[in-house]
Amino acid sequence: MAALIDYPQRYFELWNYTPTFNQLLFLANPSMSPSSGDTCPLPRIDVLFWSVAYLQLPADFMGLTMDLALPEQVDSVCQLLGGSLPSRYHVYRLRGKEYEGYVVAGGYAVDESARPFDEPSKWDLPKGPGFPFVKEELSAFLKEGLIPLDLPASYWTKLGQRYGTWIRNISLYAEHPDEALKNFLEGVKDGYTHEAPSSDSHP
Repeated sequence: MAALIDYPQRYFELWNYTPTFNQLLFLANPSMSPSSGDTCPLPRIDVLFWSVAYLQLPADFMGLTMDLALPEQVDSVCQLLGGSLPSRYHVYRLRGKEYEGYVVAGGYAVDESARPFDEPSKWDLPKGPGFPFVKEELSAFLKEGLIPLDLPASYWTKLGQRYGTWIRNISLYAEHPDEALKNFLEGVKDGYTHEAPSSDSHP
């Protein structure tokens, strides 16, 4: 059976973990991998796991070959977790030079690109020059004067497009992708039309 992922000559690093979605991101930096001798530059490789429930891997490693774990390997992982796994989870076996480990997750995705190493993954929250970072309260930016209050309509259009792209990307592996956008838009509308309760208030 062919491997799900097979990059035996690339060096990977544990790059990011997003608790909100239990997302785990490994990244292969072209400058950290041996040259193949070809004139074409090596691509950047992002490997994302979502709904991560268990991880047994080094923080960085040489080579990444991944397949589904064998039944006896799944049983061993389940023993470590103290019980059986829900059907939505998969046990992936990862191996390379001088290591072998497991990731228990809902799924994975791979992105090969020419994106510069210092740019965020395509699955990251939208960020960029002229756009506010995602914070608990957008009002903090306005109060501190970090962005002007009289932003043009084109600003909000571009910001909406960035969030729309982000929602589309995470919806690719959501159980109900149409509801992801619907719920997001409802949340935006609710947050815009209702004043949020004070963080120091008590019910």
